[in-house]
Amino acid sequence: MGIAVKDIDWEALKAEIEASDTIEDECGNEVKSVYLGSVFSLSPSGKYYTPFASSNVSEKEAEEDEDWYEKLKEAAHENGLFIESGIGDPTDIIISKLIKEREGGETCRNGHKPQKRWKACLNK
Repeated sequence: MGIAVKDIDWEALKAEIEASDTIEDECGNEVKSVYLGSVFSLSPSGKYYTPFASSNVSEKEAEEDEDWYEKLKEAAHENGLFIESGIGDPTDIIISKLIKEREGGETCRNGHKPQKRWKACLNK
């Protein structure tokens, strides 16, 4: 289950991000974002859990998910992007690019959930 980070077509994803509208995030930064997918379909375990309520996941699954998420964050960073969770739905994985940082601001989460989906960005 899940999607291997190596199977994400980062060039297609970056093109999709560039084609999206620039929005202002909660901190006043200008960002562009695309919806990659849900942790239910992307992560190895296909589960959503928190450290304080994780009875639905084994230790092995949690480790695999953590490794996967770290690889996703690293790959995004290598491509000049960053990962966010959806504000309305924390199971959403959003990939964003900082366009313009507000003076004195920092990159932070935004509530944007674009319509384009990750399937168009997977290597076949």
